[in-house]
Amino acid sequence: MLEDALYQIIPVLGLATILSAILVLAILWKVQGNPRILMIFAVTDVVNGVAFISCGFYGTFVTRSGNENEFLQPSLCILRAPHLLMWAFVDASQVLSLLLFFFDRTLHAFLPLAYDKISKVYLTLKSGLVMCGASMVGVIPSFYGTVTANSSVTVSKLCRFEQVVLHHFYEPRLIFLEWLP
Repeated sequence: MLEDALYQIIPVLGLATILSAILVLAILWKVQGNPRILMIFAVTDVVNGVAFISCGFYGTFVTRSGNENEFLQPSLCILRAPHLLMWAFVDASQVLSLLLFFFDRTLHAFLPLAYDKISKVYLTLKSGLVMCGASMVGVIPSFYGTVTANSSVTVSKLCRFEQVVLHHFYEPRLIFLEWLP
């Protein structure tokens, strides 16, 4: 019963995330002088909101149909539950963004006089798009083992992220999410 309620609340949270990210995007677009790469955080928030909505509708559909106790192959979860791919992309994108901003602040602390010239090279929308591309490529190793896994391996039809992704990718993901910010 609690799981049903959570799956019904998740799309509302996703919609709120999307709306707040669109507001941030609109403000960042109008304000002059800020690095456009800051918009990448808002874009990943939009993708995260879409993933929340997808997860909520998928979970509601599975629990309402009474099929949550059935099992299927993990590779089918990637097709049925696209929010898994979106969450892997968002995690990789946010980790790369945080590492870039860590580098930026470190550079600013150690080379304050040359910072303005150097930062204009990498604080651009193009470098943000390169980060998004790298994040998309970074999703592939997370699910490679899932696609090539033995066909006798099955997971719950709810397709939870920790069941679908291989453990040697899931555990470092948790460490990054816990300690990087």
